[in-house]
Amino acid sequence: MNRATGCAPGPTRDAQRESTEERARSLRPKSFVILLVIAALLGGVLRVSAIIAIPTMPVSDFWSYLHRGISLHERGRYEIWPGHFNAFFPPGYPLLLAASFALTDRHLIAAKTVNCVLGAASIVLVGLLGRRLRGEKVGALSAFILALYPRSILMCCLVASENLFTPLLLAFVLLVASGLAKRPALTIAAGAGAILGMLTGVRMVAHYLGALWPFAALIVRRRPLRTVALETILLIGVQHAVLLPWAFWNLKWQGKFTFSTSIGAVALFEANSDAANGQWFDWQQAIEARVPGSTKLSPHDLDSLMFRESVRWIRAHPGRALAGYASRFGDLFAHDAHVADWAIFGAGSPPFPATRVLPDEHVLKRHPVAVKRILELPSWVLLLLAGGGVIWLLPKALAGGHAGLQSVTFVALSGAAAYQVSLIPIFFVVARYRWPLEDLLLPVAAAALTGFLASARPFLHCRRGHGGG
Repeated sequence: MNRATGCAPGPTRDAQRESTEERARSLRPKSFVILLVIAALLGGVLRVSAIIAIPTMPVSDFWSYLHRGISLHERGRYEIWPGHFNAFFPPGYPLLLAASFALTDRHLIAAKTVNCVLGAASIVLVGLLGRRLRGEKVGALSAFILALYPRSILMCCLVASENLFTPLLLAFVLLVASGLAKRPALTIAAGAGAILGMLTGVRMVAHYLGALWPFAALIVRRRPLRTVALETILLIGVQHAVLLPWAFWNLKWQGKFTFSTSIGAVALFEANSDAANGQWFDWQQAIEARVPGSTKLSPHDLDSLMFRESVRWIRAHPGRALAGYASRFGDLFAHDAHVADWAIFGAGSPPFPATRVLPDEHVLKRHPVAVKRILELPSWVLLLLAGGGVIWLLPKALAGGHAGLQSVTFVALSGAAAYQVSLIPIFFVVARYRWPLEDLLLPVAAAALTGFLASARPFLHCRRGHGGG
C-alpha cells in the first residue's frame, strides 16, 4: 500500500498514462460510424429548427450573396442588379445557391436549407478529423460538440459564405492528412487541389493555403523533396484549373484575366491607410482624396491602385502598421456573439431602405444578454481547450510519437489554423472570419478534453477507493 495515497501499488505513472490514453481513444469502428450519423442527424435537426424558429432576413453581404445566386439562376449573370456585373465576391457560394434554386422558387428557404446540409457535412468531417487526430472517441466527441455548438447552429440562418467555406476547409485538411500518410499521393494531391480551388472560389483568403502540403510533408513526414515538389505542383495546378472559369469570366466582363475579385485590396486599404480607424469606412471617398480620379478607373485597375497605396502606406508607417495588425489579431478572438448581431438583432442595407433582420416582437430580441452569453461562453471554453490541446500535442507531433498519421493530422490542423490567424489580420477584420477557424480547431479541443479526463480518471478512481475504506 502506498502510504502517501492509501492506494495499492500499480503500473508506473507513464504506463498508466499510456493505457488510459489508449482506452480514451478506443471505440469500435461500427460504433463510431453510428455515433457520427447520430451527431449529423442531431445537428441537422437543430439547424432546421433554428431556421424555422428564427426567420432571419438577409441584409448587407448576406443579401448580396442571395441575389447573386438568384441572378445566376435566372439570367446566368454574376450580378446583383440586372446589367451591372459585379465581381466583389468570389462566385463559389452563389453558384451553390443558384443550383439549389433549380429545386424551388422559394429562394431564401432554399439557401438556408443548403446551409443546414452543409452544417451536417461539417459535423461528419470534423468527426473524421478528430478520429485521425486521436482516435474514435475524440472523433465522436468532436462531431457532437459541433452538432450542439450554438454559433454553428445560428450561422445557418445567415446566407453567409462561411457555411460553405467551413466544410470545404475541413475536407481539404482531411485530404492533406490522408495524402501525407501515403507515399507518393498524387491522386489525393489532385483531389486536395480541386477542393482548394473550390475553397478559394468561396473566400480568397484560401488562395495560398496549398503551402500547407509541403510544410506538413517536410516537417513531419520528412518525405523526399522531389516527391513533395511534384505533389505540390499538381495540387496548385489543379487548384487554378478549377478557378479558370472565374478568371475567364473576369476577362469577359471586366477586361482583366485574374483569379481574384475586383475589390480584394479594399480590406487591405481599410486596415492600412491614414483613414483606418478599426471600423468600416467610405473607402471610395478616402482613395479619391488620396489619388484624385481613382474612382473613375475600372474595378480591377482601382483594386490594383488600392493595393499599391496600402503597401506604400505600410512601408511609410511600419510602427502603425504593426500596431494595427496586433489590434486586429485581438479583434479576431473577441465578441463571438457577432453571429447574433446579424441573425437576430441587426439591421442594414441593402436592401433599400434598410431593414431589420427580425421583427421587434421576436422573443429572442427581448433577451439580448442571455443570447450573447449562450454564444460567448462555449466559444471561450473551446478556444481555451484548443490552446491547451496545441501545447499538449505539439511535442508529440514533432517527436513523431504514436502513429505518424496522428502527427500529420495535428500539423495539418494547426498549420491551416496558423495560416488563417496570421494572414487575416493583415486585412480589415470582422468577427465572422473567426468562425471556420474555431471549427477547424475543434478536434484539437476535443483531444485536450479527452486527454484531461483520461488523466484524471485514475486519480478519481483512487480517491473513491480510499474514501470507501
